[in-house]
Amino acid sequence: MKRILLLTIYFLFSFTTDIKAQQNHIVDVGGFADVFVPDTLTIDIGDTVTWNNIGGFHNVNGTLGAFPNNPEGFGNALSSSFWTFSHIFNIPGSYDYHCDPHAGMGMVGFITVNPSSSNPTLGAITTTDP
Repeated sequence: MKRILLLTIYFLFSFTTDIKAQQNHIVDVGGFADVFVPDTLTIDIGDTVTWNNIGGFHNVNGTLGAFPNNPEGFGNALSSSFWTFSHIFNIPGSYDYHCDPHAGMGMVGFITVNPSSSNPTLGAITTTDP
């Protein structure tokens, strides 16, 4: 009986120890310079990135047409108005993106999405049951 109780507790505990809250990461677009700030992010799977255009004629282009090695595509349309664009990253990997009219001037970004670390692994449990 002790063994079953210990296995049950261990199994339930293994699901809760690595669970992380999903986060929203903010990237400013434009402003006084044609840049993404920050231009490099490392996030966890399930996190959201929100880009805020704070001035200028910009977009976010991480489409598969522009970056065929991205795990999935994302992007929005060019606009000079103040806009917000968000994307939830559900596939781990490396993502490149840029602003179409300013890519040649270095307006590029990079996101690394870490895989989930919440997969439980069961280890050996040794108990002495009389």
